[in-house]
Amino acid sequence: MRLTYLTNHVSPYRVSTLAALSRLTDGMNLLLTGSESAPELEREPIRIVKVPSLQIARVRHHPAGYDEKFELHVPLGTLGALLREESCNVFSVELGLRTAFAALWRKFGRNRRLIVHADLSEATERGRGYARLLLRRLLLRHVDRVLVNGASGARYLQTLGCPPDRIGRLPYASDIAHFQWIPDLPAHADNEGPLRLLYVGRLVEVKGLVPFLDRLANALRARPRQRVSLTLVGDGDLAAAIDAVDCPANLTVQRIGAIPYEQVPDHYARADVVVMPSLGDTWGLCVNEAMASGRPVLGSVGAQAVDELVIDGVTGWRFDMQAPLTLDNAIARMLASTPAERAALGRNARRTAADFSPERIAVRIIDAFQHTRGLPPISEAIPPATEPAVSVAGPRRAARLSGSARPPT
Repeated sequence: MRLTYLTNHVSPYRVSTLAALSRLTDGMNLLLTGSESAPELEREPIRIVKVPSLQIARVRHHPAGYDEKFELHVPLGTLGALLREESCNVFSVELGLRTAFAALWRKFGRNRRLIVHADLSEATERGRGYARLLLRRLLLRHVDRVLVNGASGARYLQTLGCPPDRIGRLPYASDIAHFQWIPDLPAHADNEGPLRLLYVGRLVEVKGLVPFLDRLANALRARPRQRVSLTLVGDGDLAAAIDAVDCPANLTVQRIGAIPYEQVPDHYARADVVVMPSLGDTWGLCVNEAMASGRPVLGSVGAQAVDELVIDGVTGWRFDMQAPLTLDNAIARMLASTPAERAALGRNARRTAADFSPERIAVRIIDAFQHTRGLPPISEAIPPATEPAVSVAGPRRAARLSGSARPPT
């Protein structure tokens, strides 16, 4: 089949999924309504068509109390570009104006299929305006299938009247090979160094870093003999607020700034635990990357990746940023964990991440189109990639696990 992929931007970590998807088609065109994309995309056998679009900078105040900066795209050239395409299969990455033009293309043609990736969750969509909700309800009647990142996105679409049998799952993927070289965590500490925490992503309000850092600092004031270091990889307008947090002497915070994507695995390799304290994320790809690196995740269920991938006591520790006591509890359990327990959690995490490779996510997209045409899924020929993960209940259980067997909005 030939495929047209409609989006506004392709980040470096999405290139591997697009490359895997193109290999499953007889030809794939990328209609790009944004001005920039990852340069790595140019090396893939994908025809890129730049579509004229008006971009308007906006700020949205979320009901949870944070401000979110974004760009509103008015993709004026989308319908004309779609009409020039030879493909009768369109995959649109959003549930807004681009998809509205794609729905018109579908309506006035024969044998055309439109599948939408709705990159959203209940947390991110709280407080949306009436006009946007009305447009989404209308669009859901004129698409063949909708794919969401996880259960939260599916529940949100059902509130808009989308039938459950038209909703499929399409979580984010990261290039597992990028992180496979990273060794598992050692089961025994070689030195008396600090517990090394890592955050990878934008330094913006929605990521919850300042309230997380406040609670972590309070926990360490009660544990003056325990040392922790937190490394922040990324940049954003919250840098000054992070620097202003009053941290005790046994907590050091280092900001690395933005770095090339190929350097990111080096930081995962040096970490003991990866943190993701998001107030609301449609996914949170650092969770995939951490787990592919064999690192447990201390994460907020406000990030859909945590809600979908992190099992408390199995691949990390979960909490809710809207319930501070759950955060305190998760931090306490993380601080009390032994190297053997963290190593066992990391091995479980690595096994879980194997099912979220670019190739498997690409297969889900093709299967969605197969479903709309009454054809069998190609995934039936692909065996499962993982074994069941094992719960880590304490030091003795972790010791038994130590001999057992790991790819930023």
